[in-house]
Amino acid sequence: MKKLFFAMIFACPLTALGQDASSENTSGGFTIKIFPERQQERRQSRWTLANWMDTKKRIAEQNRWLWAHTNKLPVEWALAYTQTPTRWQVESDAYLARLGLHLEYSKRSNWFAEAGLQDGPEDRRSEVAGQIRLFGGNLQDTHLISRVGFEYADFANTGTLSGSFGTWYVEPELQIYFSQWLGVRGNLKYRWAGTHMTRKTQKWGGMNYETAAFIEMGALRLEGGYRWLNWEIDGNSPLKTEELVGSIKLFF
Repeated sequence: MKKLFFAMIFACPLTALGQDASSENTSGGFTIKIFPERQQERRQSRWTLANWMDTKKRIAEQNRWLWAHTNKLPVEWALAYTQTPTRWQVESDAYLARLGLHLEYSKRSNWFAEAGLQDGPEDRRSEVAGQIRLFGGNLQDTHLISRVGFEYADFANTGTLSGSFGTWYVEPELQIYFSQWLGVRGNLKYRWAGTHMTRKTQKWGGMNYETAAFIEMGALRLEGGYRWLNWEIDGNSPLKTEELVGSIKLFF
């Protein structure tokens, strides 16, 4: 009788606990479930070496992906030489991340002769501009650039236009890659009417359009295009000229 009594005492709590208990063979081994919700919570908050190693592996994979898809070198530089039938031009672009500096110098002869005027002065122009890459990862990527700069022009003695002029300008530039080695580029430069450095009544300004196609071989780019130039002198009707453009560019 006593044995039956003690058996009933120990069997009752085990029966109560075992109402929700079950056993199953999982991938982690043979598991007995008692209060499965509580066991689930404990497993989710449990720190294990295996979980730590798995998390460390995932973080390393994410870091490798970010390294492969971001610009490793925030400092970029490009140097270009451009030739037209009557002008040679050198320019440089330097970038630190998305902010950059644009420098340009050009020299040209018989500029007015192309416009049908009698005078044929030789002009030298230099410019400096700040630029920002609105989208695109680097210089050799599809991108949109916006420039704001100052241009200084020096014309030889002539009856039509002579002396030195300074003018501010804005210039957006769009570049699109069709493939890994082929693309197109276009830009528009608008100059506010700049005044003569000494004769403030004389003004010079205008707008340029340029489109070009290019092929790339690694760090070397060969480019050919067309340039439209509309010049305004003292508010008179624009002088329009057009010219072929060829350039070679190196990326560093």
